[in-house]
Formats: sequence, structure tokens, C-alpha cells
Amino acid sequence: MADEFDSARDTITEVAESAAAHAGRIAVIIAGAVRDIAREVVDWVGEVVEAGESARRGADEPEVVVDVEPVERPGTAGS
Repeated sequence: MADEFDSARDTITEVAESAAAHAGRIAVIIAGAVRDIAREVVDWVGEVVEAGESARRGADEPEVVVDVEPVERPGTAGS
């Protein structure tokens, strides 16, 4: 009877240790994924903010229009 109890106890201990080890590895994987997702979201939001600021700066700057008249080079008039 004692041998059966010890065997069951050892099996339960083994299963519990295995479950804890796997759960720990899964937690590390999930934490890494959350970290990577957070970095990507922050980068994306930063790009959106920069694009908005750039568009705002572009709207604030006056439009520069350059009016260039053709210049005749000597010897080309009337050709």
C-alpha cells in the first residue's frame, strides 16, 4: 500500500513540475510577444504623429511659386 502511495505521489510531483516548467516557458513566449507588439504599436503611432506634424508644417509654410520666362539665347532668334 505504501508503495502505491509513493508511486502516485512521485507521479503527481513529476506532472506538477512538468506543468510548471511548461507554463513558465509559455509565459516567457507570451511576454516576448506582448513586448514586440507594444514596440510595433509605439513605432506606428510615432510615424502617424510625425506624418501629422509634417503635414501641419507643410500647411503653415507659404507656397513658393517660381515664374520663369523663357530666355532667348543669342543666335537662336527666328530659327
